[in-house]
Amino acid sequence: MQNEINQLETAQNSQDLPLYIYLARQCDPKKCTSQRMMRSNLSFPVRSLTNPRGIPYSSLVLNPTASQFLLRDDVSKFKSICVLDCSWRQAETVFQLNRPGNKRIPFLIAANPVNYGKPKLSSAEAVAAALFILGREDRTTELLSAFRWGQEFMKLNKLRLEAYSTARTQEEMTREEFDQIDFLRRR
Repeated sequence: MQNEINQLETAQNSQDLPLYIYLARQCDPKKCTSQRMMRSNLSFPVRSLTNPRGIPYSSLVLNPTASQFLLRDDVSKFKSICVLDCSWRQAETVFQLNRPGNKRIPFLIAANPVNYGKPKLSSAEAVAAALFILGREDRTTELLSAFRWGQEFMKLNKLRLEAYSTARTQEEMTREEFDQIDFLRRR
């Protein structure tokens, strides 16, 4: 029975969730993971935006300052994903974008060379985490394969992502994130 439910969910989720990238053009283009995502030959559409007003209203906006966590059930509420690409030094200004679709990724550890070991994800890591939490593990793997450190990101975060993807409510996700941070503190 569970296998049939998983197959049905996979069939429903097989339709592409386009990815929109708002480029604030604040980071080094050679290190910009969003630009690499746009250049990569991904199986799902990736579109660049230069104005935040172009973000579709039906889009899930990955925003680390949002009050609500991204949950697996959110996959049915949005028609696309949008990542806000900017420098962490200027993030407060860019992330002031207040929209109903703002969701944040729970605590994860970056594997990218700029912020390795810190809880500051690159745009690609945030999108990969969102795809995993939303049940699109195949797309997570595809996306991360475009980066030398992609496998390291999964190695560092796979257990966390699996735990986060089972949370069904904001309260469950809050508890799970607390448990993950508490575990690291005790190590």
